[in-house]
Amino acid sequence: AGRYPEVRFLLSHDIHTSRRKYLQKGVPDAALESAIYFRAHETRTFPCPKGPLTVSTLRSTDLGVAFLIRCGGRYIYHAGDLNWWLWKGDSKQEAGNMAANFKREIDTLAGLTLELAFVPLDPRQEEYYGLGINYLLDTAQIRHLFPMHFWDDYAVIPRYQAEFPQMAQRTQLHLIEREGQVWELSDEA
Repeated sequence: AGRYPEVRFLLSHDIHTSRRKYLQKGVPDAALESAIYFRAHETRTFPCPKGPLTVSTLRSTDLGVAFLIRCGGRYIYHAGDLNWWLWKGDSKQEAGNMAANFKREIDTLAGLTLELAFVPLDPRQEEYYGLGINYLLDTAQIRHLFPMHFWDDYAVIPRYQAEFPQMAQRTQLHLIEREGQVWELSDEA
């Protein structure tokens, strides 16, 4: 925030705390003043050189919110913890509620083309790890898909490609192999 005074940090309202606590954790004043907090199903519009930048949120199936950002007719999606969290041992009611809640949120993306999507691919879910990504790929077009939330188990991405080749072919699935990896993507439509 100090280096880029125009930066804004888009955050979920549920992590908001007192200024004193943020300062104790070493968060600089400039960052605090640049933070914008969102609740689920909220939309705000900000000025941007390529036209208005619109930020909408979806309700998470865990903590926080998911973000859908639109600028210049293009979309970026960050799922946060919005995922189809199905676990061994879940009751039929828990599984049904999770599926319904997840689908209700993701269905709002139906028909969109997402330039970038950051989506959980969590190997802790065992055989259910691909449910969320698969449903999203059936719902929206995604140009560049970046898996996340895989707890340093980088092998889950090629595993997904091998187990779900028909889904992996619907997008450019980016293989993440280490922390700090960088991609340069073209701005072409």
